[in-house]
Amino acid sequence: MAFRRLLVPGGVALLSDTIGFVTILLIDIEIIQEMAITASLGVAVIVLTNLILLPVLVSTQRVDEGYRRRLRRRSLRMEPIWRIVSKVSERKTAAVVILCSLGLLLLGVWKGTNVTIGDLHRGVPELRLDSRYNIDSEVISSKFSIGVDTIVVIIETIPEGCIDFEVMSNIDHLEWYMRNLKGVQSVVGLSTVAKVINVVGTKAISDGAFCLATNRCWYNRFPTYPPAVGC
Repeated sequence: MAFRRLLVPGGVALLSDTIGFVTILLIDIEIIQEMAITASLGVAVIVLTNLILLPVLVSTQRVDEGYRRRLRRRSLRMEPIWRIVSKVSERKTAAVVILCSLGLLLLGVWKGTNVTIGDLHRGVPELRLDSRYNIDSEVISSKFSIGVDTIVVIIETIPEGCIDFEVMSNIDHLEWYMRNLKGVQSVVGLSTVAKVINVVGTKAISDGAFCLATNRCWYNRFPTYPPAVGC
């Protein structure tokens, strides 16, 4: 009897937790999905240990009359509290709780529209607003056409992608797109370096050769360019 009374509510509670963790799998972030899988496995282990193994282990223990008396005294002390809590299951009280919950839901949706994604202030958010670094960052950003915030993009390509014209063209398109975004002050990438190298290499022929070279072996002439093999 005690085993059944523990298994049903405990199993339902842990099942609801599992459904919540499985829902997190819908988030297309690998580390979050791994966390959801780990949490789901943890709930499965809890079902085995807390709802099955522990009751079986406790059933082998002997309980004396003193322990029973302590349980009865504690039950009598807690009875007024449980009577108050049990009123939530009554129709009128439950209706009030539901209305309060709906009110909190509407308040959360209203406040959720004011949530700002990203940094609210210039500088490093981990530091105080009056820290030396954040003050210098604000002065530099307001007085000069430069910024102190930097984003680094790492692109994974095919082998020898730094001398492949199609790959470099895609990188060049990404640079152009980022350079035209509002708030971006400057962009420097591998395609820009390749264009500079092309201008240096063809200066004697043309001063307007600021473009990507189509010859894979062209960049091997310059030791400062990322190493290329096969030419």
